[in-house]
Amino acid sequence: MQAVATGVVALVLAACGGGSGGGAELASGPGGGPVSTVAPVSTLPATGTGNISRPACEHLSREEVARLLGNGVTAGQEAGRSCFWGTTVDRGTSATLTVVAPAPGRAADECTTQRNSLPSEATADSVSGVGNSAVWVWQPISVLLQGNFLACWDNAVVLVFLSGERDQASLRNAASGMAQTVHARL
Repeated sequence: MQAVATGVVALVLAACGGGSGGGAELASGPGGGPVSTVAPVSTLPATGTGNISRPACEHLSREEVARLLGNGVTAGQEAGRSCFWGTTVDRGTSATLTVVAPAPGRAADECTTQRNSLPSEATADSVSGVGNSAVWVWQPISVLLQGNFLACWDNAVVLVFLSGERDQASLRNAASGMAQTVHARL
């Protein structure tokens, strides 16, 4: 997990121009478009004691993620209980999905723990109509906008992390759609 966290820090530093290369490393994807080679992964603490019956990448297909994001994405890459889909187009959006099953009767506590793990320096907006509670926490990082959509239900806590060059309302809507789609399948 430390290697994954190091990759996230490297991506943020590169995006801000603070890495040794001065920019994020990109590889060519289908059609010659750039593909990020570093997968940002949720840093949510591993407090959930429940068990989601399948890997995170099996909750959404590559095609569904592409449709929800509005751009092509790479095949999902598992990292613990998270799944990362990188963008295959310039100025596209990438996504990371994390699903936690709280222990019976512990959903509110799990939600609070996960909410407290979100970036405190970012803008936080409560979102009504999704689960028992939901929040969109977002911030600009260089030319990117990054956001975490945390939705909590009695049987699951779903986090969607998005990073792209779109406006925050579009990213929030895509993240909300991903979270609700995943929860409907649990």
